[in-house]
Amino acid sequence: MTLSAQVASGFAFVAMGLIALPLLLGFLAGLRPSGGQMNPTRPRLWVGLGVLGLAAVVAGIGWYRISGEPLLNRQIPFLASAGLIVVLLSVLGGSLIISEQLRGDQGRVEELENAVRDLTEALASSIELPPRTGAAELSQQRSRAGGARRT
Repeated sequence: MTLSAQVASGFAFVAMGLIALPLLLGFLAGLRPSGGQMNPTRPRLWVGLGVLGLAAVVAGIGWYRISGEPLLNRQIPFLASAGLIVVLLSVLGGSLIISEQLRGDQGRVEELENAVRDLTEALASSIELPPRTGAAELSQQRSRAGGARRT
């Protein structure tokens, strides 16, 4: 295998690896856990998936142009331009997906905090705290017990 073929193969592996995992995870995040249907109310998620899809198209075109050039010095401009665009689009798409996930997580955390607060208020009257003993009473109890301190 020549060096120019290795460069084209390496570009394809790196570019598709950069895109495949976030694209798959983002797609799975768009599924509803109960019914398995798509959730159309999450626009950042879908825009992020679209940007990752665009990055995949750019990576495919870049790989096609790189693999079509037999000389290594003619592959470098395609490698640089397509690689840079793929990385930028992947970062943009991934950040949109992550921001949507964080936004959804924030709503769930607020719901949990409200539920814990409501539960605490509901149970506060039925929970009795043990009485506190003062330092003087504690020393008297120790002296009656023989001064031995158990650990």
